Amino acid sequence: MPDPERCINVLGTRISIVNMQTAIEEISTWINSNKTGRYVCVTGVHGVMESFRNAEIRKIHNNADMCVPDGMPMTWLGRIYGHKTINRV
Repeated sequence: MPDPERCINVLGTRISIVNMQTAIEEISTWINSNKTGRYVCVTGVHGVMESFRNAEIRKIHNNADMCVPDGMPMTWLGRIYGHKTINRV
């Protein structure tokens, strides 16, 4: 489950505060740690809305080790929340 301090909450869905570079760096550390069972969700507005409507989808998104922003609306929200480095992945 992602660190809540490194996520924004969009209608109950955690979106990771990452960009392409930080996502690659984080995933590289996972590979080097040999810990299995990690997964990444790629989520834009549609995914957030489906998560809002469906608790099972929301659970999948929120339990992902990383839920990366896919699309500019997620990026804009992250920046509104004050996270200047967030960008779509």
